Amino acid sequence: MEQFYRKRLERFANGRVTMYHMLLEKLLASCSYITDKNDIQVVTSSAGITYLVPSQHDCHFLYEVDVAAGACTCPEGMSGKCCKHQVAVFKWFDEVLPNMPPTTDADRYAAAHLALGELTPPESFYMSRTSCDSIHVTPATDNRSAAASVSCDTLENIAISVNEAPKESLPTVAEKWNTLSLEIESLLKNHASSFSHQEMLIEMKKMEERLKNIKTGSQLMTFMTSFGRLVPRRYRSGAAIRTQPTAASRRKRPGITHGSKRQSAGRPPKGHLGGVKRPRSLSKNIHAGVPNAKAHGQGH
Repeated sequence: MEQFYRKRLERFANGRVTMYHMLLEKLLASCSYITDKNDIQVVTSSAGITYLVPSQHDCHFLYEVDVAAGACTCPEGMSGKCCKHQVAVFKWFDEVLPNMPPTTDADRYAAAHLALGELTPPESFYMSRTSCDSIHVTPATDNRSAAASVSCDTLENIAISVNEAPKESLPTVAEKWNTLSLEIESLLKNHASSFSHQEMLIEMKKMEERLKNIKTGSQLMTFMTSFGRLVPRRYRSGAAIRTQPTAASRRKRPGITHGSKRQSAGRPPKGHLGGVKRPRSLSKNIHAGVPNAKAHGQGH
């Protein structure tokens, strides 16, 4: 078990675990309703500093966030989880709570120190790559055993060497989307008579519901990636169950094709003309020279 946990800690320290970054990104998106630092009230007392964060549904209802204890008075915070109110305090006041998702360089270094002990590389090995010339590490005022804050020089002090300047600036995402929306609008007007408006409205409704479920930037990137692919509406891969050529050639029954698609099963639809049943009369069948009908199974 010791080797198992050591490998897991090394995997996290080497930046191979992204679930905590995705969780923090999701929580930051959920607290986006707080648009100003002044929306959060700061209360200073002898016990420490607490923050009063407004509720998302009722701005007059405030939740108390205790930074030292890492707790919030909301239902999720009372259960010990990291809620959006705590992340809002982290976003606007740079307060690192004890139960925040471990995403800093100090968290990675602490995990590596637990896994490797004296063989741990220096702390600078686990720092994130930045464009700063000099990085100064100072201990942060939080409750964790190891924490670091990276301060970079201003952009005026950073020398950027460019071999060749671009001839023209690339359009922004918003400008490109405005151009695409105009093209889509022109296509809807030009082909209005060649598609069903009811089906188009149904597909637009599905797209609207999918857009409402987007909470993070990665989900938006996935939506745009799938939006640009040419996916058929009704036909999908796997609809046809492929069979062996020998098995398809053995289909001798009338009405069954020799294709690779699966055959329909169950009760035949209305209006389907089945085979004519032979009369269950021994004398008539002997006179006609045909086998007598069976009481069950196929051919009766």
